Amino acid sequence: MPRTPETAPSDSKMTVQLSQQLAVERKRNDELCLRIEQLQITLESADINYEILKQKFMEQFQTFQDELNILKRNYHKHTESGPNSPSLGRRRRAINTVSEQQNELKILTNTVEENTRNIDDIDLRLQIHENTRYNGRILWKIDDFHSRRQQVLSGELHALHSAPCYSSDYGYKFCLRAYLNGDGVGEGTHVSLFLVVMKSDHDRVLEWPFQKKVKMTLINQQNRRRDHTEVMTPNKDSASFQRPKNDTNVASGCPLFMALDRLDAEGFVKEDVLFFDVTVE
Repeated sequence: MPRTPETAPSDSKMTVQLSQQLAVERKRNDELCLRIEQLQITLESADINYEILKQKFMEQFQTFQDELNILKRNYHKHTESGPNSPSLGRRRRAINTVSEQQNELKILTNTVEENTRNIDDIDLRLQIHENTRYNGRILWKIDDFHSRRQQVLSGELHALHSAPCYSSDYGYKFCLRAYLNGDGVGEGTHVSLFLVVMKSDHDRVLEWPFQKKVKMTLINQQNRRRDHTEVMTPNKDSASFQRPKNDTNVASGCPLFMALDRLDAEGFVKEDVLFFDVTVE
């Protein structure tokens, strides 16, 4: 039987060793590949973080540059706008002009308001003059009687006054005062009617105290024969009929002039209107 050459065992052993070495190298290669992948991932992450940091830094730097430029521009403007600067002078003149216009507008506004008050006062005086009578008689129409009485009850209204009247062209000046829910002993139960002697320009040539008879009538709009009339003779000792020291004297008249429950029932109030007819004789 032929013998195997002596080199055969050596070749086989070498093959095994090479195979083992190849396996080791392959394992190392796999480990290196894994390590390379990990390094690549780490590097990519680092690149991303770097770009983020770089972007933030550039934004902050740009903001700083913008703020610095603004400061520089403001500084130059301030330097150019010195005490003798033409632009500063123009601004000052503009400010002075605006201030002057505002003052002028304020003066004009006050003037307009004052003129408006004067016009209102003149208009009121004109209305009073147009409604003033010089024959000693007041025919006084009171509209919205019930709503006005409610205003009295709620405290919004106290009393009503008629337009002034003169007993003659240069005679005594007077007006009427009505309490739609009564006054004094007539409060809540009656309409109260009073005469008020007023100051006028001719008082110094008139005889005092006031002594003229006063006829007060509440017109019955349903039947004139049922008018309610009371006659008042002035008390010469009463302060109400002395020469007025103020615009008006203390009122004097009839606190129980007409019972409230008779007004609608007996025809003194029609369509929410009543009439007083008062004559100084």
